[in-house]
Amino acid sequence: MNALPYRPWILAALLAVLVGWPSSLSAQRRPNIQLTFRIVEANGFEKADPEIEDIVEDLQEIFRFEGYRLLSTSVINTIPYADFSQALSSPQGDRFGLMGEISDDEEGDQYHRLQVQLVEVTDEEHDGLLQAAVNLRDGQTVVLGSARPTPEAAALILVVTARFSY
Repeated sequence: MNALPYRPWILAALLAVLVGWPSSLSAQRRPNIQLTFRIVEANGFEKADPEIEDIVEDLQEIFRFEGYRLLSTSVINTIPYADFSQALSSPQGDRFGLMGEISDDEEGDQYHRLQVQLVEVTDEEHDGLLQAAVNLRDGQTVVLGSARPTPEAAALILVVTARFSY
Protein backbone atom coordinates (compact mmCIF):
# COMPACT_ATOMS: atom_id res chain seq x y z
CA MET A 1 0.00 0.00 0.00
CA ASN A 2 1.32 3.43 -0.92
CA ALA A 3 0.85 5.75 2.02
CA LEU A 4 0.93 9.47 1.57
CA PRO A 5 3.78 11.05 3.50
CA TYR A 6 2.61 12.88 6.61
CA ARG A 7 2.83 16.61 6.13
CA PRO A 8 1.81 18.58 9.23
CA TRP A 9 1.43 21.80 7.27
CA ILE A 10 -1.27 20.23 5.07
CA LEU A 11 -3.34 19.34 8.13
CA ALA A 12 -2.81 22.81 9.62
CA ALA A 13 -3.86 24.51 6.37
CA LEU A 14 -6.97 22.33 6.09
CA LEU A 15 -7.97 23.10 9.69
CA ALA A 16 -7.36 26.79 9.15
CA VAL A 17 -9.67 26.86 6.13
CA LEU A 18 -12.36 24.86 7.95
CA VAL A 19 -12.44 27.12 11.02
CA GLY A 20 -12.16 30.34 9.02
CA TRP A 21 -8.71 31.38 10.19
CA PRO A 22 -7.76 33.32 7.03
CA SER A 23 -10.96 35.36 7.14
CA SER A 24 -10.44 36.21 10.79
CA LEU A 25 -6.89 37.34 10.00
CA SER A 26 -8.07 39.66 7.24
CA ALA A 27 -10.65 41.16 9.61
CA GLN A 28 -7.82 41.83 12.10
CA ARG A 29 -5.46 43.53 9.64
CA ARG A 30 -4.02 46.81 10.80
CA PRO A 31 -2.84 49.47 8.40
CA ASN A 32 0.42 51.30 8.51
CA ILE A 33 -0.48 54.95 8.77
CA GLN A 34 1.75 57.77 7.63
CA LEU A 35 0.86 61.17 9.08
CA THR A 36 2.54 64.23 7.58
CA PHE A 37 2.18 67.18 9.93
CA ARG A 38 2.95 70.71 8.81
CA ILE A 39 3.15 73.71 11.09
CA VAL A 40 2.38 76.80 9.05
CA GLU A 41 3.07 80.31 10.27
CA ALA A 42 0.59 83.02 9.26
CA ASN A 43 1.63 86.63 9.67
CA GLY A 44 1.37 88.62 6.46
CA PHE A 45 4.23 87.06 4.51
CA GLU A 46 4.44 88.58 1.05
CA LYS A 47 6.40 85.84 -0.72
CA ALA A 48 4.53 82.64 -1.55
CA ASP A 49 6.07 79.53 0.03
CA PRO A 50 6.28 76.79 -2.64
CA GLU A 51 6.40 74.07 0.04
CA ILE A 52 2.79 74.76 1.04
CA GLU A 53 1.29 75.85 -2.29
CA ASP A 54 -0.98 72.78 -2.21
CA ILE A 55 -2.79 74.05 0.92
CA VAL A 56 -2.61 77.87 0.71
CA GLU A 57 -5.96 78.19 -1.05
CA ASP A 58 -7.63 76.10 1.67
CA LEU A 59 -5.93 78.16 4.38
CA GLN A 60 -7.16 81.38 2.76
CA GLU A 61 -10.73 80.08 2.80
CA ILE A 62 -10.52 79.31 6.54
CA PHE A 63 -8.32 82.14 7.82
CA ARG A 64 -7.97 85.82 6.91
CA PHE A 65 -4.19 86.20 7.01
CA GLU A 66 -2.25 87.88 4.22
CA GLY A 67 0.47 85.27 3.82
CA TYR A 68 1.69 81.88 5.00
CA ARG A 69 5.00 80.06 5.24
CA LEU A 70 6.03 76.58 6.30
CA LEU A 71 7.59 76.58 9.75
CA SER A 72 8.21 72.84 10.28
CA THR A 73 7.27 69.42 8.89
CA SER A 74 7.17 66.01 10.52
CA VAL A 75 6.36 62.61 9.05
CA ILE A 76 5.20 60.02 11.57
CA ASN A 77 4.65 56.37 10.75
CA THR A 78 2.35 54.60 13.18
CA ILE A 79 -0.30 51.92 13.56
CA PRO A 80 -3.69 52.10 15.26
CA TYR A 81 -3.63 52.20 19.06
CA ALA A 82 0.05 53.08 19.29
CA ASP A 83 0.95 56.41 20.89
CA PHE A 84 3.29 58.63 18.91
CA SER A 85 5.38 61.66 19.74
CA GLN A 86 7.74 63.76 17.70
CA ALA A 87 9.96 66.78 18.36
CA LEU A 88 10.02 69.51 15.71
CA SER A 89 12.00 72.69 15.32
CA SER A 90 11.88 75.65 12.99
CA PRO A 91 14.81 77.36 11.25
CA GLN A 92 14.25 80.27 13.67
CA GLY A 93 14.89 77.99 16.66
CA ASP A 94 11.29 77.45 17.78
CA ARG A 95 10.76 73.99 19.29
CA PHE A 96 7.51 72.04 19.29
CA GLY A 97 6.24 68.63 20.27
CA LEU A 98 3.50 66.53 18.69
CA MET A 99 1.83 63.79 20.72
CA GLY A 100 -1.13 61.66 19.87
CA GLU A 101 -2.79 58.42 18.94
CA ILE A 102 -4.75 57.08 16.01
CA SER A 103 -7.46 54.45 16.36
CA ASP A 104 -9.43 52.17 14.05
CA ASP A 105 -12.71 52.90 12.40
CA GLU A 106 -15.27 50.73 14.19
CA GLU A 107 -17.25 50.38 10.95
CA GLY A 108 -14.44 49.23 8.68
CA ASP A 109 -11.44 50.75 6.93
CA GLN A 110 -12.94 54.03 5.67
CA TYR A 111 -11.38 56.30 8.26
CA HIS A 112 -9.23 56.38 11.38
CA ARG A 113 -9.65 58.66 14.40
CA LEU A 114 -6.70 60.95 15.18
CA GLN A 115 -6.21 62.65 18.53
CA VAL A 116 -3.24 65.01 18.62
CA GLN A 117 -1.72 67.73 20.76
CA LEU A 118 0.78 70.38 19.69
CA VAL A 119 2.95 71.94 22.40
CA GLU A 120 5.60 74.62 22.34
CA VAL A 121 8.77 73.54 24.10
CA THR A 122 10.69 76.15 26.06
CA ASP A 123 13.59 75.72 28.45
CA GLU A 124 11.25 75.86 31.43
CA GLU A 125 8.12 74.01 30.28
CA HIS A 126 5.83 72.65 27.59
CA ASP A 127 3.03 75.05 26.73
CA GLY A 128 -0.03 73.45 25.16
CA LEU A 129 -0.94 75.21 21.94
CA LEU A 130 -3.55 73.06 20.28
CA GLN A 131 -5.54 69.88 20.80
CA ALA A 132 -7.63 68.29 18.08
CA ALA A 133 -9.56 65.12 17.32
CA VAL A 134 -10.65 64.31 13.80
CA ASN A 135 -11.61 61.39 11.55
CA LEU A 136 -9.12 60.94 8.69
CA ARG A 137 -9.57 59.20 5.36
CA ASP A 138 -6.75 57.90 3.22
CA GLY A 139 -5.14 60.73 1.27
CA GLN A 140 -7.07 63.43 3.11
CA THR A 141 -5.48 66.70 4.23
CA VAL A 142 -7.09 68.39 7.25
CA VAL A 143 -6.47 71.76 8.88
CA LEU A 144 -6.55 70.86 12.58
CA GLY A 145 -6.61 74.40 13.98
CA SER A 146 -4.59 77.45 14.84
CA ALA A 147 -3.01 78.94 17.94
CA ARG A 148 -0.89 81.88 19.00
CA PRO A 149 1.92 81.14 21.48
CA THR A 150 1.70 84.76 22.69
CA PRO A 151 -0.67 87.60 21.71
CA GLU A 152 2.03 89.35 19.68
CA ALA A 153 3.28 86.16 17.96
CA ALA A 154 2.30 84.93 14.53
CA ALA A 155 -0.52 82.42 14.33
CA LEU A 156 0.54 78.79 14.00
CA ILE A 157 -1.65 76.46 11.95
CA LEU A 158 -1.41 72.67 12.21
CA VAL A 159 -2.20 70.66 9.08
CA VAL A 160 -2.08 66.86 8.67
CA THR A 161 -2.18 64.57 5.64
CA ALA A 162 -2.91 60.86 6.16
CA ARG A 163 -1.85 57.87 4.04
CA PHE A 164 -2.96 54.31 4.86
CA SER A 165 -1.31 51.18 3.54
CA TYR A 166 -2.36 47.59 4.21
